[in-house]
Amino acid sequence: MSKNFFVGVCCLGGGTVQCLSLLADSVDLGMAQAQIQQQQQKGNQSADFGPDSGGRIKGLTIVKPLIYGNVARYFGKKREEDGHTHEWTVYVKPYNNEDMSNYVKQIHFKLHESYADQNRMLTAPPYEVTETGWGEFEIVIKIYFHDPNERPVSCWSITSAVLLTLMST
Repeated sequence: MSKNFFVGVCCLGGGTVQCLSLLADSVDLGMAQAQIQQQQQKGNQSADFGPDSGGRIKGLTIVKPLIYGNVARYFGKKREEDGHTHEWTVYVKPYNNEDMSNYVKQIHFKLHESYADQNRMLTAPPYEVTETGWGEFEIVIKIYFHDPNERPVSCWSITSAVLLTLMST
């Protein structure tokens, strides 16, 4: 049995990095506190972190790289009951193996319309979907954050028995 995989770094396509600017107090308190202390020492706390800031600190960006992709395993032959040839898993996980649920509210995986439940909403780790199939299709991955000021981020992954087999050779 062969096991094949494809990995990209979130978001916008394989191998590209998307920096996520998140609400500071929900992601890394230590980093946010250090930034606040620096601002206080400069004497301009109210200018950069005031009542109209929405909880954000001016000039502070927190980067959370995410890895998305899929793995597939060939059955060895076509299954009689449904013609499927592979089991595959599509996933989103943190680059540094941290708990993403601190800043990720839910992840939506939109599968091909031939799947009974094509819209999979996951609200807790592991953020992955496992199915079986025989062909190739694009999966849209949409990441929603706890911070209502952050827009969802979309990624695309192609789940393909053929593509994955070719990549491993």
